[in-house]
Amino acid sequence: MLEFAKGLALRAGGMLRRGLSGPMSVRLKGPADIVTEMDTASERLILDALRARFPDHAILAEESGASPGGEYRWLIDPLDGTVNYSHRWPHWAVSLALEHRGQLILGVVYAPVCGELYWAERGKGAFRDGERLRVSDVARFEQALLNAGSLSLRPDVPPADQPLGRLLRAAFKVRQTGVCSLDLCWLAAGRVDACVQGKTTPWDVGAGMLLVAEAGGRITRLDGSPFGPEYGPFLASNGVLHEEMCRVLS
Repeated sequence: MLEFAKGLALRAGGMLRRGLSGPMSVRLKGPADIVTEMDTASERLILDALRARFPDHAILAEESGASPGGEYRWLIDPLDGTVNYSHRWPHWAVSLALEHRGQLILGVVYAPVCGELYWAERGKGAFRDGERLRVSDVARFEQALLNAGSLSLRPDVPPADQPLGRLLRAAFKVRQTGVCSLDLCWLAAGRVDACVQGKTTPWDVGAGMLLVAEAGGRITRLDGSPFGPEYGPFLASNGVLHEEMCRVLS
């Protein structure tokens, strides 16, 4: 199933990259939330392949929602970073994850423009293009590079009273990329030292969560409590920084 998922991510990513060369249809599907025709085309390719190969598997996909099945469930983000993609900013990805009885067992994230394929299997490690990944060993918050998604500063509240304001003051640098799956992959690869997300969905984070765990990182809620299957806001780190980040965020 891992090899199938890797091949499928490569196929969908290749189609998406080719789609950048032509005109693009973009529509709103909610407040500050857009979808392109390529989101739906990528999801259709992925769903058709999964249903042909694993007809008894359940699926949860960003655009089409839930399809019932048996003990296995796929979490599908056919294009993570749609806003970036629609502006032809080359930072976006395809993310596929698989659960068995509610437990993540494999994840694949493909970034077509930079040509990087990330994957993880439970208990077998996390990899990028065959190279085993490990989180960073940065131990001082003032030296840490962070990714922060779905967090913004409200003008009517002092920055010190907001999570993003406290992070900006305490960390070395904070980045916002708009691609949660790749933020987690980069944490697993040691490119960043921690990630904070204020809003997530299962298809955003399923694959990346497993990569972080298999690379030696830690994931909790913002207050340090367990991050369960319902998803939502979370903190992911190299583990060394985790307790200090929880204190800053709370």
